[in-house]
Amino acid sequence: MSRHSAIVAAVVLALGGVSAQAETTDNTATQIQGGNGNYATISQGDFTTGSSAGQYQTGNNNSATTEQFGTTNSSSSITQMGDEQTASTAQLGGEGNSANVTQEGYFENSAAIMQDGGMVNTAWITQEGGYNNAFIEQSGGSYNSVEVAQGGDGNGATVLQSDGSDNYVGVNQYASLGSGNGATVFQFGGSGSTTDIGQSGDNNGVFIIQAEGSGNDIWVSQSGSGNSADVLQILGEGNTVDMTQEGSDHIAEVTQLSGGDSDILLYQGGMSQEAVLAQDGWGNMITVAQIGSGNYTNVGQTGDGNTATVGQADSGNQAFITQMGNSNVAAITQGLVN
Repeated sequence: MSRHSAIVAAVVLALGGVSAQAETTDNTATQIQGGNGNYATISQGDFTTGSSAGQYQTGNNNSATTEQFGTTNSSSSITQMGDEQTASTAQLGGEGNSANVTQEGYFENSAAIMQDGGMVNTAWITQEGGYNNAFIEQSGGSYNSVEVAQGGDGNGATVLQSDGSDNYVGVNQYASLGSGNGATVFQFGGSGSTTDIGQSGDNNGVFIIQAEGSGNDIWVSQSGSGNSADVLQILGEGNTVDMTQEGSDHIAEVTQLSGGDSDILLYQGGMSQEAVLAQDGWGNMITVAQIGSGNYTNVGQTGDGNTATVGQADSGNQAFITQMGNSNVAAITQGLVN
């Protein structure tokens, strides 16, 4: 082949490569960097239309990676300030989704967002401090949103949200002096449900599964140190868990299965309290308040319209309530001074 023919062949191959990506149209990509040793990459693949990606970095040795493949009218934004921050977003298919990462910490924060399909889902990660880690995955569904905000040092958050519509997860671990807090949330299917977590202090942990159902709410607030909260909320509609733990080394295990319009209200203060609470049915209510130290409560409800109330103070008290059937009422008070 002559040199002229080889050049022509190369041009034809190059044009063929361009035409193979002809479905990638009307996209924008912006990169701005200051400092030293920063790395940034944006990849907008085949069948990506009307999507945008932006990366803004200052400081040293930061890394930002954005991938958009087969998206329509979706957006990704990464902003990093400080040193040795790492952030990545990946959007695969879907329409109108948004992924946003902002890291302003001083050292080695890490954030990642994965969005696979779906429509008009939104994910936000904001981190300050150092050595914090956050991961969000959204798969399918529509109009779902996740927000993670972390400060302090060594905190971690993982949120997996799939299918469903109009669901929300919020994780706030933003105490400037807090460290070692962790939150894991699985939210699957359903519609109009909310999980909201707030943690401050050190080494607190939350684990939540919220699946199917509609209009269910989980609210968890923990401050102090070494507190643990596990919540399982499956099916049902209009169920609520509202939990506050202050102090240290508390344990809460809460389960709501099917039914609807049931509420669990839990407060634990002091140190080393434990509560195990479960509901299955309609219109049930559990209210528990424990202060002092080393108290334990176990309440189980099945049926409809049951009410259980426990108040404990001082130390070493135990309360057990089991309700089966309908419209039962039970109350236990121990160690409280009137």
